[in-house]
Amino acid sequence: MGGMRRRRFMEMAGAGSFAAPLSGAATPVRVGLIGAGRRGTGLLRILLNIPGVQVTAVCDTNADNLAAAAAAVGEKGRKLPERYGGSPEAFRKLLAHDDLQAVIIATPWEWHAPMAVAAMKAGKYAGVEVPAAVTLDECWELVNTSEQTGVPCMLLENDCFGDGALMALNLVRQGVLGEIVHCEGGYQHDIRAGILRGGQLSWRARHALKRNGDLYPTHPAGPMAWWSNINRGDRFVYLTSTASKSRGINHYIR
Repeated sequence: MGGMRRRRFMEMAGAGSFAAPLSGAATPVRVGLIGAGRRGTGLLRILLNIPGVQVTAVCDTNADNLAAAAAAVGEKGRKLPERYGGSPEAFRKLLAHDDLQAVIIATPWEWHAPMAVAAMKAGKYAGVEVPAAVTLDECWELVNTSEQTGVPCMLLENDCFGDGALMALNLVRQGVLGEIVHCEGGYQHDIRAGILRGGQLSWRARHALKRNGDLYPTHPAGPMAWWSNINRGDRFVYLTSTASKSRGINHYIR
């Protein structure tokens, strides 16, 4: 890589060329959070550190999670958000919140698509954690609802935004790596700590009982799709997913 190209790459990387700063926005972006567990709390911390974003409403069926999320907003010196809880359907009251433009959904998987669809129908941009759906019909419902309402829905594939993935994307776009003709990736995740809750199977464990293959295929596929311009002139034609026997998890359970 020539000196000029190397300097230009470093300048772009240092400037955070992939960020979309909101600090110059004339009005704040008002966001609601649905799901304030471990993942939701992590996303809330990110939201609270983005200039120009206000978290105005939070929702969770767990009263302790709800209180902790509201307190986290207050600790940042922000106005306490509206709180919605007490029922699995409480999120619908949050979506009726007038002073709200977008929602972040970080709930158990089976709620992702229904909540995202409801958000779009309510005119709120939907940012939904992976996986965005658990059935093929739900996938089509997300697409159809977005097209019918004109409201965007984004899969929050966090692996696309890690430092390593963004660095690789910058290298690809700068031409440093030449033409990308093949990518290979995978996904491994030790979920033993999240299998049991109070001696009972957790919601995630119940999914693991009924589903096989790679449950998070977008983790490796998301960054690789960026690097190879998938859905930017090219597209996936088909996908397959395989897995070995579940020896490790069965040993752990026994």
